[in-house]
Amino acid sequence: MMHFNAASLLGFLDLLLALTIPGLSIFTIVRQSPNDTLRLVLYIGQSLLSLVALPLTGLMLIFQGWKLDPMMFFSFFLIHLLVIALIARDAILTLQDAANGK
Repeated sequence: MMHFNAASLLGFLDLLLALTIPGLSIFTIVRQSPNDTLRLVLYIGQSLLSLVALPLTGLMLIFQGWKLDPMMFFSFFLIHLLVIALIARDAILTLQDAANGK
């Protein structure tokens, strides 16, 4: 059974982020020069990890999030803040690289 609360909203955010992160990573990979292999490997790993981990945690939060105790929910919330900060950092760096012509 699915209950709509803050945990299920974080679950839907996970599903949305699971689509956003690989798209941003693919855009960055296409814009990069082929000489920067470390950055290429890191972006591929980031997109693969997000394709696996975010939908799984999102579905867990949607369907079982109402059972979480407040401390566990707070840790999920902090992890989501970290993921959003990393997405914002990657987006800003990608846009700066595109503006500089890299």
